Amino acid sequence: QGPFGLSGVCTSCHGSGKLIQAIKDLVPPEHTCLLYEDPKLQLPVVVSFLIEGLKQGECCFYVADEHSVETVKEAFARTGVNVKKQINNRALNILTKNESYLSSGHFNASEMVDYIKDAIKAATRAGFLAFRATGEMTWALGGEPGCDQLIPYETLLDHYVNQVRPDSTFLCQYNLKRFPDEKLQGVLHTHRSVVLEEGRVVSNPYYNKMKRDYSGAQVGRMIDFLKKQAPSN
Repeated sequence: QGPFGLSGVCTSCHGSGKLIQAIKDLVPPEHTCLLYEDPKLQLPVVVSFLIEGLKQGECCFYVADEHSVETVKEAFARTGVNVKKQINNRALNILTKNESYLSSGHFNASEMVDYIKDAIKAATRAGFLAFRATGEMTWALGGEPGCDQLIPYETLLDHYVNQVRPDSTFLCQYNLKRFPDEKLQGVLHTHRSVVLEEGRVVSNPYYNKMKRDYSGAQVGRMIDFLKKQAPSN
Protein backbone atom coordinates (compact mmCIF):
# COMPACT_ATOMS: atom_id res chain seq x y z
CA GLN A 1 0.00 0.00 0.00
CA GLY A 2 1.46 3.33 -1.09
CA PRO A 3 1.52 6.81 0.42
CA PHE A 4 -1.90 7.68 -1.01
CA GLY A 5 -3.61 4.72 0.66
CA LEU A 6 -3.57 2.83 -2.63
CA SER A 7 -2.74 -0.80 -3.15
CA GLY A 8 -2.08 -2.64 -6.40
CA VAL A 9 -4.99 -2.64 -8.80
CA CYS A 10 -6.54 -5.99 -9.63
CA THR A 11 -5.62 -6.54 -13.26
CA SER A 12 -7.74 -9.64 -13.71
CA CYS A 13 -11.13 -8.24 -12.70
CA HIS A 14 -13.69 -9.39 -15.25
CA GLY A 15 -10.95 -9.96 -17.85
CA SER A 16 -10.05 -6.27 -17.91
CA GLY A 17 -6.35 -6.63 -17.12
CA LYS A 18 -5.06 -5.98 -20.64
CA LEU A 19 -7.21 -2.87 -20.98
CA ILE A 20 -6.16 -1.58 -17.57
CA GLN A 21 -2.53 -1.80 -18.63
CA ALA A 22 -3.25 0.02 -21.91
CA ILE A 23 -5.11 2.87 -20.25
CA LYS A 24 -2.18 3.54 -17.91
CA ASP A 25 -0.26 4.86 -20.92
CA LEU A 26 -2.61 7.82 -21.37
CA VAL A 27 -0.81 11.10 -20.68
CA PRO A 28 -2.04 14.71 -20.79
CA PRO A 29 -3.22 16.46 -22.78
CA GLU A 30 -5.73 13.76 -23.69
CA HIS A 31 -9.40 13.73 -24.59
CA THR A 32 -10.26 10.15 -25.42
CA CYS A 33 -13.29 7.89 -25.29
CA LEU A 34 -13.89 4.37 -24.06
CA LEU A 35 -16.22 2.37 -26.32
CA TYR A 36 -17.61 -0.59 -24.41
CA GLU A 37 -20.45 -3.07 -24.26
CA ASP A 38 -19.77 -4.78 -20.94
CA PRO A 39 -20.30 -2.60 -17.82
CA LYS A 40 -18.56 -5.26 -15.72
CA LEU A 41 -15.39 -4.63 -17.71
CA GLN A 42 -15.90 -0.87 -17.98
CA LEU A 43 -16.00 -0.04 -14.27
CA PRO A 44 -12.69 -1.60 -13.11
CA VAL A 45 -10.95 -0.05 -16.12
CA VAL A 46 -12.20 3.46 -15.44
CA VAL A 47 -11.48 3.15 -11.72
CA SER A 48 -7.93 2.16 -12.63
CA PHE A 49 -7.69 5.22 -14.89
CA LEU A 50 -8.46 7.51 -11.95
CA ILE A 51 -6.26 5.60 -9.53
CA GLU A 52 -3.32 6.39 -11.81
CA GLY A 53 -4.23 10.03 -11.41
CA LEU A 54 -4.44 9.79 -7.62
CA LYS A 55 -0.99 8.20 -7.52
CA GLN A 56 0.40 11.11 -9.53
CA GLY A 57 -1.11 13.82 -7.33
CA GLU A 58 -3.91 14.76 -9.72
CA CYS A 59 -7.41 15.95 -8.91
CA CYS A 60 -9.84 13.29 -10.15
CA PHE A 61 -13.52 13.51 -11.09
CA TYR A 62 -15.94 10.67 -11.84
CA VAL A 63 -19.49 11.44 -12.99
CA ALA A 64 -21.68 8.36 -12.49
CA ASP A 65 -24.88 7.53 -14.34
CA GLU A 66 -25.15 3.86 -15.33
CA HIS A 67 -23.62 2.99 -11.98
CA SER A 68 -24.67 4.57 -8.71
CA VAL A 69 -22.23 6.72 -6.75
CA GLU A 70 -22.13 4.04 -4.06
CA THR A 71 -21.26 1.35 -6.62
CA VAL A 72 -18.38 3.48 -7.89
CA LYS A 73 -17.14 4.10 -4.34
CA GLU A 74 -17.24 0.37 -3.65
CA ALA A 75 -15.23 -0.29 -6.81
CA PHE A 76 -12.51 2.08 -5.60
CA ALA A 77 -12.56 0.55 -2.13
CA ARG A 78 -12.08 -2.95 -3.53
CA THR A 79 -8.74 -1.86 -5.01
CA GLY A 80 -7.51 -0.57 -1.65
CA VAL A 81 -8.30 3.13 -2.07
CA ASN A 82 -9.15 4.93 1.16
CA VAL A 83 -12.23 6.48 -0.43
CA LYS A 84 -13.24 8.67 2.50
CA LYS A 85 -9.74 10.10 2.81
CA GLN A 86 -9.42 10.84 -0.90
CA ILE A 87 -12.84 12.52 -0.99
CA ASN A 88 -12.09 14.58 2.11
CA ASN A 89 -8.81 15.69 0.50
CA ARG A 90 -10.79 16.66 -2.62
CA ALA A 91 -8.53 14.41 -4.66
CA LEU A 92 -11.44 12.16 -5.58
CA ASN A 93 -14.79 13.63 -6.55
CA ILE A 94 -17.62 11.25 -7.42
CA LEU A 95 -20.72 13.05 -8.66
CA THR A 96 -24.10 12.35 -10.22
CA LYS A 97 -25.26 13.91 -13.48
CA ASN A 98 -27.47 16.27 -11.46
CA GLU A 99 -24.40 17.54 -9.61
CA SER A 100 -22.48 18.20 -12.80
CA TYR A 101 -23.83 18.07 -16.35
CA LEU A 102 -27.40 18.84 -15.30
CA SER A 103 -26.78 20.93 -12.19
CA SER A 104 -29.07 23.69 -13.49
CA GLY A 105 -31.81 21.26 -14.51
CA HIS A 106 -30.78 21.35 -18.16
CA PHE A 107 -27.59 20.92 -20.18
CA ASN A 108 -25.67 23.70 -21.83
CA ALA A 109 -22.40 22.86 -23.59
CA SER A 110 -20.69 26.20 -22.93
CA GLU A 111 -21.77 26.27 -19.29
CA MET A 112 -20.42 22.77 -18.76
CA VAL A 113 -17.03 23.71 -20.16
CA ASP A 114 -17.04 26.73 -17.83
CA TYR A 115 -17.83 24.34 -14.96
CA ILE A 116 -14.78 22.27 -15.92
CA LYS A 117 -12.59 25.37 -16.19
CA ASP A 118 -13.60 26.40 -12.68
CA ALA A 119 -12.94 22.89 -11.35
CA ILE A 120 -9.45 22.87 -12.88
CA LYS A 121 -8.65 26.32 -11.52
CA ALA A 122 -9.78 25.21 -8.04
CA ALA A 123 -7.65 22.07 -8.31
CA THR A 124 -4.61 24.13 -9.29
CA ARG A 125 -5.12 26.51 -6.37
CA ALA A 126 -5.39 23.51 -4.04
CA GLY A 127 -1.99 22.28 -5.18
CA PHE A 128 -2.93 19.37 -7.42
CA LEU A 129 -0.42 18.70 -10.18
CA ALA A 130 -2.96 17.99 -12.93
CA PHE A 131 -6.63 17.25 -13.58
CA ARG A 132 -8.21 13.96 -14.63
CA ALA A 133 -11.91 13.30 -15.26
CA THR A 134 -14.24 10.69 -16.64
CA GLY A 135 -17.98 10.52 -17.16
CA GLU A 136 -20.55 7.87 -17.95
CA MET A 137 -22.04 9.62 -20.96
CA THR A 138 -25.38 7.85 -20.75
CA TRP A 139 -26.57 10.94 -18.87
CA ALA A 140 -27.12 12.45 -22.33
CA LEU A 141 -29.78 9.84 -23.12
CA GLY A 142 -32.07 10.99 -20.33
CA GLY A 143 -34.07 13.47 -22.36
CA GLU A 144 -33.48 16.55 -20.21
CA PRO A 145 -33.44 19.88 -22.07
CA GLY A 146 -30.14 20.50 -23.83
CA CYS A 147 -28.99 16.88 -24.06
CA ASP A 148 -28.91 17.29 -27.83
CA GLN A 149 -25.82 19.47 -27.26
CA LEU A 150 -23.69 16.42 -26.45
CA ILE A 151 -21.51 16.55 -29.57
CA PRO A 152 -21.08 20.36 -29.52
CA TYR A 153 -19.96 19.90 -25.92
CA GLU A 154 -17.43 17.23 -26.93
CA THR A 155 -16.12 19.62 -29.60
CA LEU A 156 -15.68 22.47 -27.12
CA LEU A 157 -14.07 20.20 -24.55
CA ASP A 158 -11.68 18.76 -27.11
CA HIS A 159 -10.49 22.24 -28.08
CA TYR A 160 -10.09 23.28 -24.45
CA VAL A 161 -8.08 20.20 -23.49
CA ASN A 162 -5.77 20.21 -26.50
CA GLN A 163 -5.32 23.96 -26.95
CA VAL A 164 -5.65 25.44 -23.46
CA ARG A 165 -5.10 22.83 -20.70
CA PRO A 166 -2.14 20.56 -21.47
CA ASP A 167 -2.28 19.30 -17.88
CA SER A 168 -5.66 17.58 -18.18
CA THR A 169 -6.84 14.10 -19.18
CA PHE A 170 -10.46 13.28 -20.02
CA LEU A 171 -11.99 9.87 -20.66
CA CYS A 172 -15.57 9.86 -21.96
CA GLN A 173 -17.38 6.53 -21.53
CA TYR A 174 -19.79 5.39 -24.26
CA ASN A 175 -21.89 2.25 -24.04
CA LEU A 176 -22.18 0.97 -27.62
CA LYS A 177 -25.38 -0.88 -26.78
CA ARG A 178 -27.19 2.27 -25.73
CA PHE A 179 -26.03 5.11 -27.98
CA PRO A 180 -27.62 5.59 -31.41
CA ASP A 181 -25.45 5.61 -34.52
CA GLU A 182 -25.74 9.34 -35.13
CA LYS A 183 -24.35 10.06 -31.67
CA LEU A 184 -21.52 7.55 -32.08
CA GLN A 185 -20.63 9.23 -35.36
CA GLY A 186 -20.17 12.51 -33.51
CA VAL A 187 -18.19 10.76 -30.79
CA LEU A 188 -15.74 9.43 -33.36
CA HIS A 189 -15.30 12.91 -34.85
CA THR A 190 -14.42 14.54 -31.53
CA HIS A 191 -11.89 12.22 -29.86
CA ARG A 192 -8.28 12.01 -30.99
CA SER A 193 -7.91 8.46 -29.71
CA VAL A 194 -10.24 5.60 -28.78
CA VAL A 195 -9.97 3.07 -25.96
CA LEU A 196 -11.30 -0.31 -27.07
CA GLU A 197 -12.65 -3.12 -24.92
CA GLU A 198 -10.18 -5.46 -26.58
CA GLY A 199 -7.41 -3.85 -24.53
CA ARG A 200 -5.91 -1.22 -26.83
CA VAL A 201 -5.74 2.55 -27.17
CA VAL A 202 -5.72 3.45 -30.88
CA SER A 203 -5.33 6.66 -32.85
CA ASN A 204 -8.65 7.67 -34.37
CA PRO A 205 -8.56 8.24 -38.17
CA TYR A 206 -12.07 9.74 -38.03
CA TYR A 207 -11.04 12.50 -35.60
CA ASN A 208 -11.83 16.04 -36.71
CA LYS A 209 -13.19 14.93 -40.07
CA MET A 210 -15.98 16.81 -41.81
CA LYS A 211 -19.27 15.53 -40.49
CA ARG A 212 -21.25 13.30 -42.80
CA ASP A 213 -24.41 11.32 -42.22
CA TYR A 214 -23.51 7.67 -41.94
CA SER A 215 -25.88 4.75 -41.87
CA GLY A 216 -25.85 2.38 -38.94
CA ALA A 217 -23.97 -0.20 -40.99
CA GLN A 218 -21.29 2.36 -41.85
CA VAL A 219 -20.83 3.41 -38.22
CA GLY A 220 -20.45 -0.26 -37.35
CA ARG A 221 -17.76 -0.62 -40.03
CA MET A 222 -15.97 2.46 -38.67
CA ILE A 223 -15.75 0.85 -35.25
CA ASP A 224 -14.67 -2.47 -36.77
CA PHE A 225 -11.91 -0.61 -38.64
CA LEU A 226 -10.72 0.97 -35.38
CA LYS A 227 -10.45 -2.49 -33.84
CA LYS A 228 -7.96 -3.44 -36.58
CA GLN A 229 -5.66 -0.48 -35.87
CA ALA A 230 -2.33 -0.87 -34.15
CA PRO A 231 -2.08 0.58 -30.62
CA SER A 232 -1.14 4.26 -30.54
CA ASN A 233 2.29 5.16 -29.20
